[in-house]
Amino acid sequence: LGATGYIGGDLLYLLNKTHPEYEITVLVRDQDKAAIIAAEYPRVKIALGDNNSADVIAEEVVKADLIYHAANSADDVSSVQSISHALRKFSTDKSIHYIHTSGTGLLTHDAGPSQPRHGKIYNDITDIDDITSFPSAADHRNVDEIVLDLATAEPERIKTAIVCPAVIYGTGRGLVKKSSLAVPFIAADVLKRGAGIAPEGEWVWGNVHVEDLSRLTLSLMEIAATTNAASSTALWGKDAYYFVEAGESDWADIVRQVVHEAHEAGLIQSEEVKYLNKTDAVEQGGPVYAYFFTNSRSRGSRARELLDWEPVQVGIEGTIREAVMAEASKLGML
Repeated sequence: LGATGYIGGDLLYLLNKTHPEYEITVLVRDQDKAAIIAAEYPRVKIALGDNNSADVIAEEVVKADLIYHAANSADDVSSVQSISHALRKFSTDKSIHYIHTSGTGLLTHDAGPSQPRHGKIYNDITDIDDITSFPSAADHRNVDEIVLDLATAEPERIKTAIVCPAVIYGTGRGLVKKSSLAVPFIAADVLKRGAGIAPEGEWVWGNVHVEDLSRLTLSLMEIAATTNAASSTALWGKDAYYFVEAGESDWADIVRQVVHEAHEAGLIQSEEVKYLNKTDAVEQGGPVYAYFFTNSRSRGSRARELLDWEPVQVGIEGTIREAVMAEASKLGML
């Protein structure tokens, strides 16, 4: 699920390139997008439907050895419940792996100033008990709980992993959606207003390049396809959270860099940045700005230790000029 999205589209590119022998079925919502997939990946099978197509999802789940979900998967209860119900209902002797894409937004819960979680860096191995004990009100937690319940239902047969990327950046290699959310949003806003809006104080998130995220997910898929390695309780199950990060950035720093690149390119007249409190930032810039007044600090030790994964792509700072120019092109400024 998610083959035409930013995350899933990049993974499909890498998966098809690396393992043309894999039999892949993707869920696509309409014929137009199905035609795009079919033209580029003729060996890929297509199931028409969306996240609410419970019968279609169930039909494909029971045929699969591995299920991967990145179609608004962090917050879409319906589709994850459909996967869970199908896996529980149609019992077979074979092991089935489910790789679920969530996000480190989970860690923003009670992470503001004066709160006990403020500034805490969560390690996905040493802090796993805390990570799996967040209240249901935390971001993504209600969906994560469905996956965790599935992990404990039949651990010998159903093997789950929850992949939690931090802020994702970089141009995706998928066929439809190629850009991320945060940096392009900031770039577009700076270009439209001719100045930057930055949050007062220090607000830090981890980040990872979309290609590094795809490499990690591919590693899990390859392990799942190797019978002897697929049963590891460290790799799969109730503790199998994979935080995916290549470092951290302060949101105000990102805004300043966007403004600098836009000014250097002659797209705005100055490098003005307005530092606002949350109320004023949301009032002037819209509700998305509330996102920049949160902390989500993580350390992805599980992938580094168990998968020998390390980020290899350029850091987020090295992609900001590209993002600025891409948004300027969309706005007709070039």
